[in-house]
Formats: sequence, structure tokens, C-alpha cells
Amino acid sequence: MGLIEVGLHEWKMHKALSMYRDHRVTLWRAAEIAGVSLSELLAELPKQKIIFQYDMAEKLGVHRGETYAISSAMHLGIREFLADDKMARVAARMSGLMSIGCLGVVMRAYGTELTTRDDAIESIQRLVKAGLWVSPEVLAHVFASMGW
Repeated sequence: MGLIEVGLHEWKMHKALSMYRDHRVTLWRAAEIAGVSLSELLAELPKQKIIFQYDMAEKLGVHRGETYAISSAMHLGIREFLADDKMARVAARMSGLMSIGCLGVVMRAYGTELTTRDDAIESIQRLVKAGLWVSPEVLAHVFASMGW
């Protein structure tokens, strides 16, 4: 890119981020204005000390506390996000974070041989008994993948 193109790109990015920060456009619209992908724009938020807004997460039905946690992770440069709510994990991924739920943690521990199959199955059963809602189909798939 030449000097003029670089300057124009920076100006568009600044304009889009300012509009987003001032709640005049959504994150999606800001990316369009800047002429960049959503992930590129999201990567700029922590650099510019702009807090992730609630528009995307609210549209997905994500609880405000989880949305704040996503925003905080982005602001602090934390790359991983633990959430059991599916839509919170979707919002986190859309924000450029790696996200995983409790079942994913147990499955990863089993897959990397940090825990035995029996301990993993017991952990999952305890999570469900403690109130973690998992659809019967997902639970059956998880247990089948563990050979149980």
C-alpha cells in the first residue's frame, strides 16, 4: 500500500472506531465503514482501549455479566474464555477469543490423558448433578466418544 492508501485506511479505522465507541454504529457496521473484517476490527478494540459493547452479545441473548467478562478479557488481552452458555461461547469466539465450556475442559483433559476415562465420566456426571444443563444428545455423544 502506498502512503495515501495507508492514510486513508487509518482514517477510516479511526472514524469507524469513534462511531462505535460513541454508540452511533454497531460493531458490524463499524467494520464495514473501516473496510476491514469483523475480526480485524475486534483486534483493534483493546489496542485503542475501547470496551466491547453489548450490541452483538445482546442480540445473541448473552447475559450482561458474561458480556462484561468478554469485554474485560479483550481489554486485558486474555485470549481464553470459559463459559458454559453456548451463546456466550459464540459471542466470545466472534470477539476473537478462544472459548470452551466445562465439558470441553473435561474432554480435553481426558483426550490429553491428564485424567482417566472413569474420572472424566464421573466429573461429567457430577457437573450434571450440580446443575449443568446438557442436552441428552450432547451427553450421549460425549459418553460415546469416551467409549462408555
